[in-house]
Amino acid sequence: MNPDRYRTDNLANWNDRVPIHAGPDGYGIEAFMSDRTRLTDVVDFDRTYLGDVSGLTLAHPQCHIGADTLSSQRGYTSISSRSTVSSSGQRCR
Repeated sequence: MNPDRYRTDNLANWNDRVPIHAGPDGYGIEAFMSDRTRLTDVVDFDRTYLGDVSGLTLAHPQCHIGADTLSSQRGYTSISSRSTVSSSGQRCR
């Protein structure tokens, strides 16, 4: 299989998941957006293992709908994100 085909299939797979993950039974996007101090579960979990990253810039190379990238920035550091999901998937921006 052609590498471009893998990327296209992967992108389509993640884009198909956006309505589920951004919906009421998904990642809790409404609560996340309404509380500017809230961290996503993923970022809260990762902080335990990453330790203090104050002053560092983290890279989030595979952002899905934007929540973890924004949460990381809220939580403790600056962050750079490279989304693999189409702009329609960037629900938290």
